[in-house]
Amino acid sequence: MPGMVGYEGAFWVLAIFCIAAAIIVLGINIPKPVESDDPGRPLSEIVRLPKFIVAFVTAMLGFAVMNLLMTATPITMRVISFDDVEIADVIQWHIVGMFAPGFFTGFLMKRYGVVSIVLVGCVFFLLAILISLGGTDYIHFLVSLTLIGIGWNFAFTGGTILVTEVHTPSEQARVQGFNDFIIFTGLAITSLSSGIIYHFFGWMWLNIMALPFILGITLSALWLRSVRRQQQSAA
Repeated sequence: MPGMVGYEGAFWVLAIFCIAAAIIVLGINIPKPVESDDPGRPLSEIVRLPKFIVAFVTAMLGFAVMNLLMTATPITMRVISFDDVEIADVIQWHIVGMFAPGFFTGFLMKRYGVVSIVLVGCVFFLLAILISLGGTDYIHFLVSLTLIGIGWNFAFTGGTILVTEVHTPSEQARVQGFNDFIIFTGLAITSLSSGIIYHFFGWMWLNIMALPFILGITLSALWLRSVRRQQQSAA
């Protein structure tokens, strides 16, 4: 914007959106939680359920993969001498990849199952890493970050759906609060460590270090599928 310094304009636009969102939220009539005499199960019991374990592992590690690479991408591209427009385009398409699939992710999970779509998300993650390791041209960053966004959408949505299936209404606040605490603690750690890893090891190793997270999501999803099949066989 004319007369503004650096990225000042972007922060002004962000402030306007925040104010608009606050006004909208103030107009929403959110019903109060229904009081219940049932205290629900202890949190220590719920967090040992296979479905809950897979829920937070999927969401937390999906966020870890996305955040590690997204956080370091702008500085990596800047070091390689890409300009602001090119960097912004990559991040914009990454955001599109993160949220545009939301229009049909729920439908896909209902039709093919949550675990199947989470595994598809892992495929997107893996393709993104392979493309990123293949070079540092503009197209590598653009395609890789877009695929990472899609992979995150499938993984995080899957984890979110699974966690809603493990609690009763009286347990909801405790379970979802604990789940969010774990996820966003992991998010904070990857945000802080992404730049450090890039500084000491470089872009290639940052991508390689994301692979164990993808493996963790894959194994946890396959484990849940196995547990479900065993339960169905025993029924």
